[in-house]
Amino acid sequence: MTSTFDGTRAERAPQRWAIASSPDYGVAERTVDALADRQFPVEHVAIVGHGLHSQVVARSTWERSAGTGAMQGAFVGAWFGLILGLFDAIDARIGWGALVFWGVVYGAVVGALVGLAFHAFRDRGRDFVSQRRFEADRYEVVIDDGYENEAARLLGGVLPRRVG
Repeated sequence: MTSTFDGTRAERAPQRWAIASSPDYGVAERTVDALADRQFPVEHVAIVGHGLHSQVVARSTWERSAGTGAMQGAFVGAWFGLILGLFDAIDARIGWGALVFWGVVYGAVVGALVGLAFHAFRDRGRDFVSQRRFEADRYEVVIDDGYENEAARLLGGVLPRRVG
């Protein structure tokens, strides 16, 4: 047990051992797969990424928010128009093509308005759009304390290194 900043007691994180490290996520996956193939209890294994990245895509503007909202709304509107048209849910005399067209139009308008509303209420401290992706500088395969020797044996005598 350790003390936290607010004076409460917290459980100490379990000790872990690194048995592989690579800049390529595929190498880490293959290491875990090799352990799984040898019947190692993989619930005691984790792949930890160090130096995670977020890609900045563009500035967040009113136009971008309206355009993105319009595209998303048009897509949803097209689907509603298609479904309603296929099942003659509105009026059998109206062709499904017209329902899809008007679904796209109404969806784009509503989507643009929603995009503008979200832009207006978003935290103004962030004026960019970023893309989240799972990419790191380095990936480590770590093993829970007590399982490191078995993992090392199964991987051909790799020497585990204490982490944290």
